[in-house]
Amino acid sequence: MAIRVKVPKEIKDYQEKLMGGMSVRQLVFFVLAVLISVGVTAYCVLVLHMSVDAAGYIVIPLLIPIVAFGWIRKEGMPLEKYGKIILNYYSKTGIRIYQTKERSNLNDFRKKRFQKVKETTKR
Repeated sequence: MAIRVKVPKEIKDYQEKLMGGMSVRQLVFFVLAVLISVGVTAYCVLVLHMSVDAAGYIVIPLLIPIVAFGWIRKEGMPLEKYGKIILNYYSKTGIRIYQTKERSNLNDFRKKRFQKVKETTKR
């Protein structure tokens, strides 16, 4: 009777599971989502006098991004790090490879092209 152990192919893919099959990161975002959902639902029901069902329609769209930050990894990076890279990519101008560092006028090139070249003499 052999014991089988699952070994990940890439060591960076391994995440230590803390409780309920969730990593520390996932557990933190899950607890945060639960606290927000309880708070928003209590506010909607007690202060705004909404039904629990109607409060659920407000709470669920609020919780989706919070839970996504805990679980989704893109290109091996957490979602907030990947989002920051994408935001920087689209908001900042990149290095333009076609732009020169010196500013020159088109007329300068024409003048240089038509200047007479000094004639050399043999010694």
